[in-house]
Amino acid sequence: MSRRKKEPVRERAEPDLTSPMLGNVVRAERGREAGGFYIVVGGAGADRVYIADGRKRRLSSPKPKGISHITVMGVCEGARELLPKGKFTDGDIRRALRCEIDKMSRKE
Repeated sequence: MSRRKKEPVRERAEPDLTSPMLGNVVRAERGREAGGFYIVVGGAGADRVYIADGRKRRLSSPKPKGISHITVMGVCEGARELLPKGKFTDGDIRRALRCEIDKMSRKE
């Protein structure tokens, strides 16, 4: 029996933008909030996430949204680190969204 060598694990240079994760910046594609930018603040099962923008949808009442109705636009590292600790506020979400939207507009 021959043994196969294990290939070294390679770190991804680009973040995974195929499935929404905590702290991802997403754009709503369907519904009343279509076209708006939000941050994923939690999961609600296999096919739903909670999103908030810090203004209309606050952390105290995030919007449940189906993952088929949103598009992942980028990653907000600050949100990804602070959301699980409960140290993120609505103002932090607004600032993070503004920063990420500015980055996206500069790339285009």
